[in-house]
Amino acid sequence: MTQDGAVGQVDERRAQGVIELQVSQLETSLSFYTAIGFAIERRHGDFVALTGHGCRLFLVRDASVPETWPRGCNLRIVVDDVDAIRRRIEEAGLPIACELADRRYGLRDFSIAAPDGFHLRFAQLLP
Repeated sequence: MTQDGAVGQVDERRAQGVIELQVSQLETSLSFYTAIGFAIERRHGDFVALTGHGCRLFLVRDASVPETWPRGCNLRIVVDDVDAIRRRIEEAGLPIACELADRRYGLRDFSIAAPDGFHLRFAQLLP
């Protein structure tokens, strides 16, 4: 496990279909997920990357997460051209939940809400 604040290796940033859970109490959630077999891969502040059972899971309790993001989860989908996906979403008339921007964690991303309220976060690796 690392706690050095590194954003994560390229393989972590490229990982497809990573579920990120927006949690209200990080320590409680962390205790739960480690008890059921997940291991801490990396921790920085209120963000933890976990691995286990053949998957990767992110937990975050971050005041900088936009309030428009629901507590619950978002599904990250890494694409080659996030700006093109953003234009397609706009052309379809779908509302943007979190605007496209370069993020401190090494991705350019935005999110939309699916009909049931879950968020899809489209992301591209920053150079």
